[in-house]
Amino acid sequence: MHLYNLTLSPPTSITHTLIGSFSATKQELILVRGATILELYNDQLIKIATHRIIGLIRTIAAVRLTGAGRDYITITSDSGYITILEFQNNEFKAVHNELFGKSGVRRVTPGQYIAQDPKGRAIMLAALEKNKLVYILNRDINTKITISSPLEAHKQNTHTHDIVGVDVGFDNPIFAALEVDCTDSDEAYRTNNTENTEGDVTPIKVKSLQQFRAVCYGHSFGRAQRLPALPQ
Repeated sequence: MHLYNLTLSPPTSITHTLIGSFSATKQELILVRGATILELYNDQLIKIATHRIIGLIRTIAAVRLTGAGRDYITITSDSGYITILEFQNNEFKAVHNELFGKSGVRRVTPGQYIAQDPKGRAIMLAALEKNKLVYILNRDINTKITISSPLEAHKQNTHTHDIVGVDVGFDNPIFAALEVDCTDSDEAYRTNNTENTEGDVTPIKVKSLQQFRAVCYGHSFGRAQRLPALPQ
């Protein structure tokens, strides 16, 4: 026997929002309530669909493959899987599941942050500390989405605050990560000297089925927490 607990009153707090064209008709909005309920609204804020998640959604992103007419929903959860959803016939359908880490919300398990290449060729998952994984997206002969084996882009002794995909056209995908070097953080906190704990933006380039970490730009951004992508 399996039991599934549901509260009579659904959560009202909104933890994530996402904008995209998920039904290939018009722009729509996705809200995640309490990290357990997925809701889809149209451009007039009329609810189209609701789906309950057995688990906790860590982060969510929209991905559109090159030449595709709709956006797919990419979700990481405490199950340790990355899931790609497609909205069809007024319901969400999982088109791909890929295991990337242990279950639970852990600081070294990727999935706390997610970033996508603007051309839909790759996605990056990052943990709060050290670990990052890059997946190459593609299609098979039946036009179904496929995900490559993860490419590692780890960096020791770093805390990650945010990641973002950089628009480089059709050059090799590049992701930028806002990181803090925590090598000397223990000593800094013991002496209450945290003024020099600043974030650096590190470019991470994906080259075919190999990836390498480029040399850090060396620019410090104080106590920056977010790394938004802005169009030119």
